[in-house]
Amino acid sequence: MKNNKFTPLQYFDISSQKRAQIKNQEPKCVWLTGLSGSGKSTLANALDKEFTQMGMHTYILDGDNIRNGLCSDLEFDDKDRHENIRRVAEVSRLMFDAGLIVICAFISPFQRDRNFARSLLLRFLLIPQWMSLLKEILRVIIRMPKKASLRTSRG
Repeated sequence: MKNNKFTPLQYFDISSQKRAQIKNQEPKCVWLTGLSGSGKSTLANALDKEFTQMGMHTYILDGDNIRNGLCSDLEFDDKDRHENIRRVAEVSRLMFDAGLIVICAFISPFQRDRNFARSLLLRFLLIPQWMSLLKEILRVIIRMPKKASLRTSRG
């Protein structure tokens, strides 16, 4: 989708950097991808609990929950799967701008959609579902440098 040329962006006095500074964390997007039933939501929940225990501000965007609300009008054909991920990526960007660590758990089967999501966010970590090393994931996320894009797979 293209930017709406008839609706200008609004700019506000409190920057995304200030929001992150208030939370004493760097915003990130952790994108968990894998097949249906592969444990994405379970891993997202575990990450969320670990981050919360560390005093970090997070939010989980889960495929099933999003499909029951924001994307309830979509089917499961290629066009609607693309639109589903586009919407989620835009919501992730808003949460990222709010200074949160956003944990996304989606099938996201298409490379172009994962690339689109990555293009919206400065700090994006793509984790294929087969990666189950929770402590290592946390270590990498916490140490991920500013303006870096880390990929643990070719996905």
